Amino acid sequence: MELDLLDKLFEQYGYVHKEHNESVCVYLLNQGMYHGAEVISLDDSDHSKIVNRYSKLGYSTKLQHFKSVEEAEKYLFTGFFNPKTTKADINRRYNEFKDSQLRFYGNSDIEYKYINVPYYVYKDTYSDINQGTKDVVSAILDEISRKGAHLIIVEAAAGFGKTCTAYELYKSFLNSDQNIKPIFTELYNNRNAKQFKYVLWSEIDKEKDTTAKQDIVIYNIKKGRIPLIIDGFDELLSKDIDSGKNDQDDFEQVETMLSTIGELLEGEAKVVLTSRKTAIFAGPEFSDWVENYNGEFDVVRFQIEKPAIREWLSTDRYDNILINKVPIDNISNPVLLTYLRNVSDVEFKELLKQPENITIKYFEQLLNREKQRQNLAIRWEDQMLIFENLARNFADFGINGESRSFVKEMLIDYNRSKLLYYKDTMANGQTLDELADTLTNHALLDRIGNKDYITFINDFVYGYLFGESLIKDGNTFLQKVKVLPENHIYLSLTAFCYLSTDNKLKLWKKINDVRNRLSLNLSIMTDALLLGKIKQTVELTGINSCQFSNVSFESSFCKFSNVSFVDVVFENCFFDTDAFDNTTFNEYKGDFHFAGEGHLKNRNLIFMDLMLNDNCTQDRENISIVISVLAKLTNGPHFGSYGLIVWTKHDEFIKDLKDSLSKVSLSKENNEVEEEADSDDEEEITTNIHLDNPPLFVVGLSKSKYNKGDGIYDYTSLQDDLEQQLLENKSAYFFVNWNATVEKAKNKIVRNFYDLGSDYDKREVRLNYLFCSLAKNHTGINDADDYPCLTADAYKAFDELLYSELYAQQADLNISLFDPHQNCPFENVAEKQNIAAIINAMMFIDSYGLSSEEVVPGNIYKVKTSGSPLITDGKACEKIIKFERGKLDKIRENNEKIKQHNKKNPELKEEFEIFEPECWNVAIELTPPCDYSQNKRKMARLVGGYIFDIPLGSFADKQGSSRFADSHCLPERNSDKEYTIGPVFLNGKVRYVIFDFTYLVTESIEKLRDKNCYEICYRAKPKLFSHILQRFSSHAARLGLANIEF
Repeated sequence: MELDLLDKLFEQYGYVHKEHNESVCVYLLNQGMYHGAEVISLDDSDHSKIVNRYSKLGYSTKLQHFKSVEEAEKYLFTGFFNPKTTKADINRRYNEFKDSQLRFYGNSDIEYKYINVPYYVYKDTYSDINQGTKDVVSAILDEISRKGAHLIIVEAAAGFGKTCTAYELYKSFLNSDQNIKPIFTELYNNRNAKQFKYVLWSEIDKEKDTTAKQDIVIYNIKKGRIPLIIDGFDELLSKDIDSGKNDQDDFEQVETMLSTIGELLEGEAKVVLTSRKTAIFAGPEFSDWVENYNGEFDVVRFQIEKPAIREWLSTDRYDNILINKVPIDNISNPVLLTYLRNVSDVEFKELLKQPENITIKYFEQLLNREKQRQNLAIRWEDQMLIFENLARNFADFGINGESRSFVKEMLIDYNRSKLLYYKDTMANGQTLDELADTLTNHALLDRIGNKDYITFINDFVYGYLFGESLIKDGNTFLQKVKVLPENHIYLSLTAFCYLSTDNKLKLWKKINDVRNRLSLNLSIMTDALLLGKIKQTVELTGINSCQFSNVSFESSFCKFSNVSFVDVVFENCFFDTDAFDNTTFNEYKGDFHFAGEGHLKNRNLIFMDLMLNDNCTQDRENISIVISVLAKLTNGPHFGSYGLIVWTKHDEFIKDLKDSLSKVSLSKENNEVEEEADSDDEEEITTNIHLDNPPLFVVGLSKSKYNKGDGIYDYTSLQDDLEQQLLENKSAYFFVNWNATVEKAKNKIVRNFYDLGSDYDKREVRLNYLFCSLAKNHTGINDADDYPCLTADAYKAFDELLYSELYAQQADLNISLFDPHQNCPFENVAEKQNIAAIINAMMFIDSYGLSSEEVVPGNIYKVKTSGSPLITDGKACEKIIKFERGKLDKIRENNEKIKQHNKKNPELKEEFEIFEPECWNVAIELTPPCDYSQNKRKMARLVGGYIFDIPLGSFADKQGSSRFADSHCLPERNSDKEYTIGPVFLNGKVRYVIFDFTYLVTESIEKLRDKNCYEICYRAKPKLFSHILQRFSSHAARLGLANIEF
């Protein structure tokens, strides 16, 4: 045994080395009235004389035979800290806490149960984030069992179970067979942060159950024998510290508190810190503070998330809540979920009738039960008023709790008349002082840590009472108080956020009156939690550590300019991107939605950081993250075209990203796409994300080139470089500039037209008249009484105004982008036809928003009456493709073989698109527009025809080029009596449309509206309609001569 180490060990515990020879060491301890002598035998000699000598001197003498220094150390720890009593202490404190959580339900059959919560784990930096897979207590214990010193931070929003989790962790040491003694301390916010060191040690002294001096406690903390659990670190923060600004001056107020903890974090020390979610631990100052300790300890952050409701409620209750449309997602505070889990079935059914009653019934039940429990004659409504006043007093004094005597004084001073009234009506003859004493034992209040310190039972109860007091306050408490109690106000927001709209609006109005005195974070959260939308302008600042759920960011109500969102969670939020100017989002997470599906407005450019480093595997995995974010941002029918600018120095990853985007955007049939890297040593990337709207172009730029430091960027160089990159991608350059001209032309048309109604008092009437006139002029109608689509035609009239302005805007564009003598890059005939068909449909056919009530020239109808004179002769398909008859017969023959093969061999099914041509008769109205507009149309003039589909690749010559693929609007095929349109993409297939001018009839307007006779399917756009009408007129007006022949 190393005697030097043994000497140091006993000296560490306060012993004095008295004597030492080859066979024995003696250490003396003189501590108050206790005098002890430890005689350590180093061999098998008889040491009874030494033992007797020290015993006669009055020492409590023990003879020890240690085999190692470690055994001696275990002996000393056991003697000083008495681990045998630890389990009893843990059981006692845990049961006290458990009872305090249950006592307001008044039902002895209810059992306390800790509900596991979802969480994320952050190790060292935000780049190492994992969602928890095991229960959070086990995960924390895993960190405690690791070698080395660890600072373990458990963060959560108010009421999300930090203290419950801390107690479960404390209780878990009951199962430990190690010689350890955990110390659990609870801190309160009525102390000054500068006194944290003394607050902490006074709490430790209360809990360590020993007379050991501080240095012995510190020694064993660093040895890992005393895990330290500190609950409520945030409660010692002043209201200004966590403003979200991350100012250095603010952090210095916290640094002394952290340094007290940092001094303990050596060797095997384990410190668990619980705190509400705060910007402090996410800021760079905290990272710098950790680095100053040169790796002596590491930091692990557990962030507790919103509770999983199904974990709290029985299946039956959960299903009933959903059936009754209770907004349970907005009530997922553990306090209320515990209540919903524990109330009787009868009470639960009553709660479901009106969600607003959930809170009211909670208090009514609790306070009426309190009347019985304490023989209290005060009506439950008046009990509410008394404790609302107390909640406001707490806010006025800036406290969350106080001594019992002080709370008693506040109850009397601010409720004197009401208490005197009830004192006189009570049969038990209580004095005012005795009645106030009774109220200090109320179920809404709790004693924490010691019998004399009183707080409200939890944050939700306090927040609700304080919010109610603000609404009922006629003396404008918030306007008169010198220092706004921001922590208290925030608790009222979290309590009111799921109440009725009326109640939330009442509280919002009270707080809004003092908005200019609120911190930025509280001001924004007031809007978010009470209105569900932000109503303010925010400039040149940062917003840190917030959670937005079901919040709308609309440009009509808010504007964010030069703002940075850091460590912010967005859950099902609506984003109007016009509300954001030069705004960045960093380190956001969660199941966020940048908008309700399909509602996000378009932006021409999206900038995204690939977060690349030297680890190629990690970099490539970031591609999946980019695609996932793009899908959430752009998927949906309302998001338009855009370009993607990726911040990266690595050009090779831009190629990988483009390849991945191409594969994902084509994965409509199978959403599971596996993307393999080019090189053999790179890992495979997999994603099940489908990207509906891929970017038009992808450009990689290095952010460092434009970052000049201190948040300043060289936007001029960035714009120049981007312009140069786009010039190399001519199609992208074309789309970007076309979008710009459209935007400019649109704004000019709106402004010019709006100026026509310059008189504000008459503008609405005048503009409405002009819109209606434009619509009638476009469609050509005079009587609009039975016309349902006037608004749509007003839009189309504006489209024509836009066209003319676009021509003017684009006349000045003299950049030569395209080579007029290009070879066709499409080698596949089927692909040619498909692309041509899609473009033709875009140019010539209108198929959206059509109504059978809207009978106008250009309408194309499906003829549904079998005996109609518009039914053309013969089988139209075969008539038109007669020169391809052999090919069609072969297709049909092969189809039959494929069907038989697939039936016999389903596992070897041939991938061949079976072509079964469809054909139906149609008719187009060719009434002259002038007759229509002048209301001279008595009957509608119809020309018959047919629509048929073709197999892609048909109509190809021997060289493989398609005769029809390059045609936009084909003139005649066989003679001047027919008009052919195609190929054109209609209803998901490539089709041709043929009109035969020899089939001409007139029909009444009423019959065209009869869906049994005609069904509107398309409408010819103006250019196509004009061309068909011109060709029909030419055919109808042809002269010709008949020769006499013999």
